[in-house]
Amino acid sequence: MPAVPSDYDSDPGRWRSCDRSNQVFGDVHAPVARRIAGEDLAPVLDIGGGQGYLETLLPTGLPSIVVDLSPTQLADAPHPKFRADASALPVRDRCVGAVTALWMLYHLDDPALAVAEAARVLRPGGLFVASTS
Repeated sequence: MPAVPSDYDSDPGRWRSCDRSNQVFGDVHAPVARRIAGEDLAPVLDIGGGQGYLETLLPTGLPSIVVDLSPTQLADAPHPKFRADASALPVRDRCVGAVTALWMLYHLDDPALAVAEAARVLRPGGLFVASTS
Protein backbone atom coordinates (compact mmCIF):
# COMPACT_ATOMS: atom_id res chain seq x y z
CA MET A 1 0.00 0.00 0.00
CA PRO A 2 1.49 3.39 -0.92
CA ALA A 3 2.00 6.03 1.73
CA VAL A 4 -0.66 8.68 2.15
CA PRO A 5 1.07 11.97 1.31
CA SER A 6 0.98 14.53 4.07
CA ASP A 7 0.28 18.21 3.56
CA TYR A 8 1.42 19.39 7.00
CA ASP A 9 4.03 21.66 5.45
CA SER A 10 2.32 22.57 2.17
CA ASP A 11 -1.05 23.46 3.78
CA PRO A 12 -0.37 24.12 7.49
CA GLY A 13 -3.54 26.15 7.95
CA ARG A 14 -5.67 23.08 7.33
CA TRP A 15 -4.05 21.18 10.19
CA ARG A 16 -4.00 24.11 12.58
CA SER A 17 -7.75 24.49 12.11
CA CYS A 18 -8.58 20.89 13.08
CA ASP A 19 -11.26 20.55 15.73
CA ARG A 20 -10.83 17.30 17.67
CA SER A 21 -14.28 17.63 19.24
CA ASN A 22 -16.04 16.47 16.08
CA GLN A 23 -14.33 13.10 15.80
CA VAL A 24 -17.08 10.51 15.55
CA PHE A 25 -15.51 7.76 17.68
CA GLY A 26 -13.14 9.76 19.85
CA ASP A 27 -9.39 9.49 19.81
CA VAL A 28 -6.74 7.20 21.21
CA HIS A 29 -4.53 9.93 22.72
CA ALA A 30 -6.31 10.17 26.10
CA PRO A 31 -6.44 6.43 26.90
CA VAL A 32 -2.84 6.01 25.74
CA ALA A 33 -1.73 8.89 27.98
CA ARG A 34 -3.62 7.37 30.93
CA ARG A 35 -1.95 4.00 30.45
CA ILE A 36 1.52 5.50 30.10
CA ALA A 37 1.03 7.59 33.24
CA GLY A 38 -0.56 4.74 35.17
CA GLU A 39 2.36 2.43 34.44
CA ASP A 40 4.94 5.24 34.83
CA LEU A 41 6.49 4.42 31.46
CA ALA A 42 8.87 7.33 31.16
CA PRO A 43 10.45 8.63 29.12
CA VAL A 44 7.94 8.67 26.28
CA LEU A 45 8.95 8.94 22.63
CA ASP A 46 6.04 10.18 20.52
CA ILE A 47 6.93 9.34 16.90
CA GLY A 48 5.02 11.48 14.43
CA GLY A 49 3.80 13.44 17.43
CA GLY A 50 3.21 16.58 15.39
CA GLN A 51 2.24 19.48 17.61
CA GLY A 52 2.60 17.42 20.79
CA TYR A 53 -1.01 16.65 21.63
CA LEU A 54 -0.12 13.49 23.56
CA GLU A 55 2.28 15.49 25.72
CA THR A 56 -0.52 17.84 26.76
CA LEU A 57 -2.38 14.84 28.18
CA LEU A 58 0.54 13.39 30.13
CA PRO A 59 1.14 14.47 33.73
CA THR A 60 3.36 17.50 34.15
CA GLY A 61 6.92 16.41 34.68
CA LEU A 62 6.62 13.03 32.92
CA PRO A 63 9.54 13.13 30.46
CA SER A 64 8.43 12.97 26.83
CA ILE A 65 9.92 13.79 23.45
CA VAL A 66 8.10 14.62 20.22
CA VAL A 67 9.68 13.31 17.03
CA ASP A 68 8.29 14.40 13.68
CA LEU A 69 9.58 14.97 10.17
CA SER A 70 7.42 18.06 9.61
CA PRO A 71 8.98 21.38 10.65
CA THR A 72 5.54 22.99 10.54
CA GLN A 73 4.12 20.50 13.04
CA LEU A 74 7.17 20.71 15.28
CA ALA A 75 6.99 24.50 15.40
CA ASP A 76 4.06 24.21 17.83
CA ALA A 77 5.33 21.16 19.74
CA PRO A 78 6.71 21.43 23.26
CA HIS A 79 10.39 20.88 24.00
CA PRO A 80 12.19 18.57 23.80
CA LYS A 81 11.44 17.81 20.19
CA PHE A 82 13.44 16.43 17.29
CA ARG A 83 12.99 16.59 13.55
CA ALA A 84 13.72 13.05 12.46
CA ASP A 85 12.54 10.23 10.25
CA ALA A 86 10.63 7.47 12.06
CA SER A 87 12.90 4.88 10.44
CA ALA A 88 16.08 6.44 11.90
CA LEU A 89 15.35 7.66 15.41
CA PRO A 90 18.04 9.79 17.11
CA VAL A 91 17.79 7.76 20.31
CA ARG A 92 19.98 5.13 22.01
CA ASP A 93 18.95 1.49 22.08
CA ARG A 94 16.59 0.38 24.87
CA CYS A 95 16.29 3.72 26.63
CA VAL A 96 12.60 4.70 26.55
CA GLY A 97 9.66 3.36 28.52
CA ALA A 98 6.96 4.00 25.91
CA VAL A 99 6.94 4.63 22.18
CA THR A 100 3.84 5.86 20.41
CA ALA A 101 3.06 6.05 16.70
CA LEU A 102 -0.45 7.45 16.71
CA TRP A 103 -2.18 8.14 13.40
CA MET A 104 1.06 8.32 11.43
CA LEU A 105 2.18 4.93 10.07
CA TYR A 106 0.12 5.38 6.89
CA HIS A 107 2.35 8.32 5.93
CA LEU A 108 5.38 6.02 5.63
CA ASP A 109 6.51 4.08 2.58
CA ASP A 110 7.63 1.22 4.82
CA PRO A 111 5.91 1.30 8.23
CA ALA A 112 7.76 -1.85 9.29
CA LEU A 113 10.99 0.19 9.49
CA ALA A 114 9.40 2.56 12.00
CA VAL A 115 8.06 -0.34 14.06
CA ALA A 116 11.55 -1.91 14.07
CA GLU A 117 13.04 1.40 15.24
CA ALA A 118 10.44 1.63 17.99
CA ALA A 119 11.43 -1.87 19.14
CA ARG A 120 15.11 -0.89 19.07
CA VAL A 121 14.71 2.11 21.38
CA LEU A 122 12.14 0.55 23.73
CA ARG A 123 13.53 -0.84 26.97
CA PRO A 124 12.53 -4.35 28.09
CA GLY A 125 9.03 -4.29 29.58
CA GLY A 126 8.20 -1.03 27.81
CA LEU A 127 5.09 -0.25 25.79
CA PHE A 128 4.67 0.36 22.06
CA VAL A 129 1.32 1.79 20.93
CA ALA A 130 0.33 2.40 17.33
CA SER A 131 -2.97 3.43 15.82
CA THR A 132 -4.08 3.87 12.26
CA SER A 133 -7.19 4.03 10.15
